[in-house]
Amino acid sequence: MSERLVIRAGHPYTQDLAFRPDGLILATVGTQQAGLHFWEVRGGRPLGVWHGHPRLQGLRLGQDRMLSWGEGRACLWDSTPLHHGSLDFQLLKDFTGIGDGSQLGSRHFVLNGSTTRMGQSRTGKVLLELAGERWCHLGPRGRRLVVGNRLVSGVSGRIVHQFDSACAQAAFSPEERWLAVSGYSDGFLTLMDLERAQSYRHEAHAHRIVRLQFSPDGLYLASLCEKGGLTVVDLESGHSHCLETELEGVSALGWLGLDRLMVGDSSGAYRLVEVTPEGLRASTVVPGPLLTESGTGRWLLGPDGLAAWTLGAHLGIRHLATGQTVSLLPAPLRPEPRVRQQLVGQTVLVEGFPWDLQRGKAQPGGPLAELGGVLIGRRGQEYQVGEFSVPAPSEAPELRAICPRRRAFAFTNKSGQRLEIWRAAPNHHGWSRWRTAPALPHNPQGLTFSTNGQLLSWLDGKGGRNVWIPELNRLFPSTGPTVLLPQGWVEADASGIQLRDGQGNVRRQLPGSSGWRWLLHSSVAGVLLIAPHRAEAWNLDMDTLRGAWELPGLVAARLTDDGSTLLGIEASGDITLWSVPQGRALGPSQPFHPHDLPHLQLSSGHGLALACAGRECGCWRLEDGSFEWIRFAEPWFSGVYPLPGQRVLLLTQDGSWHLYAGRPLRRQASLSTAQNDGFLVRGEGGRWDSSPELYSKVLLDSGRQAPAPEDELWQALISLPSSLLAVDRAASPDPA
Repeated sequence: MSERLVIRAGHPYTQDLAFRPDGLILATVGTQQAGLHFWEVRGGRPLGVWHGHPRLQGLRLGQDRMLSWGEGRACLWDSTPLHHGSLDFQLLKDFTGIGDGSQLGSRHFVLNGSTTRMGQSRTGKVLLELAGERWCHLGPRGRRLVVGNRLVSGVSGRIVHQFDSACAQAAFSPEERWLAVSGYSDGFLTLMDLERAQSYRHEAHAHRIVRLQFSPDGLYLASLCEKGGLTVVDLESGHSHCLETELEGVSALGWLGLDRLMVGDSSGAYRLVEVTPEGLRASTVVPGPLLTESGTGRWLLGPDGLAAWTLGAHLGIRHLATGQTVSLLPAPLRPEPRVRQQLVGQTVLVEGFPWDLQRGKAQPGGPLAELGGVLIGRRGQEYQVGEFSVPAPSEAPELRAICPRRRAFAFTNKSGQRLEIWRAAPNHHGWSRWRTAPALPHNPQGLTFSTNGQLLSWLDGKGGRNVWIPELNRLFPSTGPTVLLPQGWVEADASGIQLRDGQGNVRRQLPGSSGWRWLLHSSVAGVLLIAPHRAEAWNLDMDTLRGAWELPGLVAARLTDDGSTLLGIEASGDITLWSVPQGRALGPSQPFHPHDLPHLQLSSGHGLALACAGRECGCWRLEDGSFEWIRFAEPWFSGVYPLPGQRVLLLTQDGSWHLYAGRPLRRQASLSTAQNDGFLVRGEGGRWDSSPELYSKVLLDSGRQAPAPEDELWQALISLPSSLLAVDRAASPDPA
């Protein structure tokens, strides 16, 4: 049967396997002489066999790193060539005295054996060496690890806590606030609040615990016992829910989202379980892919509901959320962007068409675009900019920049070689061409007016920036970074720093160069000079140094909207916030993976600073510097924006909106846009609500028409319906 597709893994026996974090590549290890087989997950197409580690016994696969071991030797490899279909890996470091159970994360790895060692995944440098134990568990951020019965700091190597017995099972919450551990023969678990240094004993099962795992948002803890009993603890309320999964020989437990998990047994059978405030709801048992062959199989869970199950020479890859084999999935595992959305003020643009953020309703008009924080639309030969209608010049019809006072506009032709400035007459009665810039050799990018509209700057395509004074028709090229000020600009080059006035005259010059890569205008400090390893804050006249501090080696820097906080991004992916007035870091750095840096989105406002990539969003509260992770169930997003009241709006590329609020941030409401200017969501009472555009199409199960929709539905708490297949039973909360 096609839904039970099984492929040959290429080995008489598969002893280990690993997904790459993006879910596109699977690696399998067979007998010691068979090498390492790489597979393209979609369709099960083989990519080749790698023999770089003789006598290979196990591996872990990162996005661009691979850890392999066998015969007491471990190797850390640069697997970046795999992105281009090559198996020519570079050896970064090798180690001796290694046993099974090694781990590889995005930032750190742990090698188990006679000595337990923790090191950096990027370089292979060993950071800690500890006495070896049978069991070792590494936290996702590398700040803590459990070795035997010891909780150890991943920074200093100091023993933070000792448990009564060795921890055969252990799990950290994603932000490493909670730790759950259980001994080899224990039916109870110990739950530690690592921030408050408090421990709780929970009698979760009557039999030995075999699996522990936190939900992606860290709000639930799931535990599985050897008899198939499942317990889920709500960490906010302290309530627990229990369910008998009716599976034998359970060997797999994993979360498929914020409120759904799977439980699988050694035969390849599994059940999906949905977690709700009322209890647990389980699907019927999905049988394993092999009906005739007996033996003990092994599960491996990947991203986005992806799972592999292997038995002997057979390997099956399934998408558990839909129950389909990967070769039959109707779409890629990582779907391409489908709906472009962005927030501009109080308007959400959905494929360019405006929606009211407060009410979640479509507005008339569109398509629109955003330029300098302003919504613009073109109608024939005119641009609509707010309440103004601006004619499009025939020789340069492309609107490229708007003065903050909306008194001047910059236009270019399609090639960008002709640049014109148009200005409004008093009271905006008529528009006329003000200046035409000299012919430009390159299409200008990042055109920006100064706050008074007297200066215009743009990137020249060679790493420098040009400043043009339209009043004097003078062009000033700069080979280094430049920042516009209210009355002039500051530029940096090899000779030093120069402060120029609005006429282009040099008012002050600071000799010498410290390799300044970013110049920023802060409403709090004045002018910030940023180099990878140093920051200096000067007043606007550049005659007073207000402060200076050292930085850890940045590859990007950005100010929050209020100018009080600097976001610094390191090459390793770590992000640190720095208080500009105080010149100090606001808490420890927070890790992102280096491969996320090109896709990193930064935003700030309303007391929040956000840094987002993939499924994860780091959120800082600027009032106290506190930090928390938000784990989105949706892998693709168009943008993440702070809202008043320290709320967060997530716009996804399937046309949905998600509102997060509270401490910690949790999803409060969701809205799905539709093609015909409406939305359709299921309300708290289980009924369907809709906008007037879709109201006539919505019927209740009985065939009657649904009640009239509520105007403020988007502001209410909206519960999403269960999408589990074949739901057949529900579990009630544990009365204990």
